[in-house]
Amino acid sequence: MAADHEEEDENSFAEALYDNNAEWPDELTFRRGDVLKVLERNPAKGLAQGWWLCFDPSTGKTGIAPSNRLKSMDRPPSSSQSRVSSDDSDNRKNNTWDVICP
Repeated sequence: MAADHEEEDENSFAEALYDNNAEWPDELTFRRGDVLKVLERNPAKGLAQGWWLCFDPSTGKTGIAPSNRLKSMDRPPSSSQSRVSSDDSDNRKNNTWDVICP
């Protein structure tokens, strides 16, 4: 059963419901509408309850993210999908992206 969970996370994505400003060095900063690749959700593997290990393709960073600020997605977004909040001024030059797996 654990292998099934790992396979699920291998192709799992989450959309940010809210902005998150990192308070710890291993925490990700992200904005509402960003899509993160979920690498691990299992607290038994060293994560605190309520935290997911994620990869942010827009920054190339991997870190933990509070799960209450994320919404699981059934499938990865298309490479041409724009960020939900493209009007937000967050100094990103390109509002479209391709998912890059670490």
